[in-house]
Amino acid sequence: MKKLLLIFLLFIQLLFLESCGQKETLISGSKNDNNSLVNIENELEGLKTRITDLELHKDFDEIIKNADSIVYLTIGAKGYYPIKTSIGFITVSIEDIKPFAAGSKLVLDFGNPSSAGIDFKFKIDYGLLDAKSLPDKKFEKTKDVDVPTRLKAGHWNKVEIILDELPNNKLGYIRIHDLETKAIFMLKPS
Repeated sequence: MKKLLLIFLLFIQLLFLESCGQKETLISGSKNDNNSLVNIENELEGLKTRITDLELHKDFDEIIKNADSIVYLTIGAKGYYPIKTSIGFITVSIEDIKPFAAGSKLVLDFGNPSSAGIDFKFKIDYGLLDAKSLPDKKFEKTKDVDVPTRLKAGHWNKVEIILDELPNNKLGYIRIHDLETKAIFMLKPS
């Protein structure tokens, strides 16, 4: 009987030792799992950073590719600036800016050097400049402008635009883009 009790105690002791070994394996396994999770999280963060970088490069490539289709003007800018349309270039300059209700009335001068009249529309972004004289994206507004009058061929053409919610003394810049030619009108032969 003593032998049987001794074998039983040895068996329990072996089970206990075996379970301790499994516990160590479980503990070391969970440490490995934690390390694996940390590694996966680090790889995920790296991938997110790479995706953000690729998106920035894509946006920058788009800006470069379409640079001649965008005009960026700061208030007070002098001279005219070319902008590409589907039928060639037109020019734009700021003619005047005045207070209007809670916003501003902007008068742009579009030059049409072609021999065709043009009906068109565009988007205009406008807003404040930050301390570094760069556009402050937090306060940027966008407006669709459907030019109500035809640009006369070979002329300067004034276009008035009401910019809401930003008085002229705070307006820092405008950006004209997505210019779309709706129709062209050729001169009739004489």
